[in-house]
Amino acid sequence: VEDEEIVFRREGDQEGGWTAISKKDRALRVLERREEREKDREEAGRRAQRLRMDHERTLRSHREAAERCRRRLQATQRRIAEYEGGKIVRKQSYFDSLLEESSLLEEELLRLEESVPTPSPEIPQLERRSMVRTPAPAEAQASRRSRILGRAAPRPHSSSSAEEEEEDEEVSDREGDYCPQNYSREYRGVVTLRQSLAGSLNVPTVKLANLIGVDAVIDMARKLGIRGKLPYELSLALGSCEVTPFEMAHAFNTIASGGVCSRPHLITKVRDSAKRVVYRHKASKRVVLGRNICADMHRMLCSAVTEG
Repeated sequence: VEDEEIVFRREGDQEGGWTAISKKDRALRVLERREEREKDREEAGRRAQRLRMDHERTLRSHREAAERCRRRLQATQRRIAEYEGGKIVRKQSYFDSLLEESSLLEEELLRLEESVPTPSPEIPQLERRSMVRTPAPAEAQASRRSRILGRAAPRPHSSSSAEEEEEDEEVSDREGDYCPQNYSREYRGVVTLRQSLAGSLNVPTVKLANLIGVDAVIDMARKLGIRGKLPYELSLALGSCEVTPFEMAHAFNTIASGGVCSRPHLITKVRDSAKRVVYRHKASKRVVLGRNICADMHRMLCSAVTEG
């Protein structure tokens, strides 16, 4: 089992279902989140650029259509002026058609001027998502000073940084997380169960309980003779429960006897004044552990005395 800095996070509101997140795992998750945010920024930037280019093409086409309509209107109005000035001698129907065409062109030009295409509302949102926040000179100076003094620099609050902080908090410690630590606050890496017991290492013990399940821990405690209330928590592996000396003696006696559970008793037999046996205790024995498991436990408990 690896002795390392780790956090156990309960999944959902129900009992059980802890997820073990080591310091390395949390660092990898933060890097993965940042890579995902960077990809999202790039994709948002590309989409904003495409929408911006589409808007510019649409706006250019709209302006060209308005310019063509304006030129046709000017040409029509020029012919109307020439007709009224006598430069063009045609029938009245020609003049009427010019007036009708001029009216239609004016309506068309007015419609084009009132319906100028606007940029997509997604563009500002996508551009904000694609922005990579760079610290201002004052912030950079404060950060450098904090590094020199060994203090954490105050982080400015912005929409993008706040979102990133919120996402990073998902992989950092949160309320309800269980963070076991060794007494020495040091971690030894990969250790055996014997070394863990001899060194009283809490982290490997809790990791083992999480691996086999709290149900299995409680079930074994019941087999060894512990009858008190046991909390359904990973800290149970470290002794976060109340057990009487009688129950502890019962449990260790079961291990010492090779896995044979026999409930302790005070009175073996009772004799009367005539030396007749009027009561004899009837022991009930049952095998709850294999001898090989008890032998391993003997060696581990001995190492706790000789090496711990």
